[in-house]
Amino acid sequence: MKTQITGEELRLIRTLRNARVIDVANVVNRAASAVCYVEAGNRTLDELQSQEVMTQYDIDEDLLNKIRQTIKLSKL
Repeated sequence: MKTQITGEELRLIRTLRNARVIDVANVVNRAASAVCYVEAGNRTLDELQSQEVMTQYDIDEDLLNKIRQTIKLSKL
């Protein structure tokens, strides 16, 4: 299943895996500033880049769903 990661999800994944912005930038082959823009919600990752992040940081669909639930609960 193809999945697109939002900026909020990317920030949480990065935090959970103790990765720096530059580390994620290297994974998706973008500048660090572009990753910051994604995390701020001003840009998006495409499906391929999202899949690369999920593979690199060992995020399966189940964990991604839990991350999404966490974000949703944090907004209550």
